[in-house]
Amino acid sequence: MTVIRSKNYVFTMQHDPKRERLNKGANAEDRFEKIALHHFGTVTRTKDKADKNHIDFYIHEKGQQYSVDVKSKCPVVGWVTIELQNCHGKPGWLYGNTDYIAFEMSEGFILVWLNDIIPIVKEKVDMNTYVDCHADAKYKLYSRKKFGNDDIITLIQTYDLMNIWHRKLACFSGQNQHL
Repeated sequence: MTVIRSKNYVFTMQHDPKRERLNKGANAEDRFEKIALHHFGTVTRTKDKADKNHIDFYIHEKGQQYSVDVKSKCPVVGWVTIELQNCHGKPGWLYGNTDYIAFEMSEGFILVWLNDIIPIVKEKVDMNTYVDCHADAKYKLYSRKKFGNDDIITLIQTYDLMNIWHRKLACFSGQNQHL
């Protein structure tokens, strides 16, 4: 089995045969960095990707430093993917140590406090119903166990994020052609 290491991520070819997830995540991080620099001025990319902590960047605002985990655009329009358990069976990014999650959208990113997402998941997701494909995981659970992964994900509507404190980081001129 081939193992690819990037920023201390470990992917097997079995999980990501065309490196699509790896590339999609890295591209989203690059876009976030450009947009966040425009909005915050000081943005620091983590040098050592501590996967268990789920921290991609530190943003600096008003003398405070906040950690950010960047999530690439969900393939299901109008929804965001929430990782309850990672592919190794460990707690997913929903239970990570970051301050913010930055969800990529077509017009930029939505920055949401991580701890504000957990009550939405607890309230709206049916934790007893599993579905067979990612696109059907709307307020239900999906796992890729049949593909050798131990992950558990769900989808919540982007609208759910608009009902809690959030901050939109819109693309500035010339940036949105890649989103």
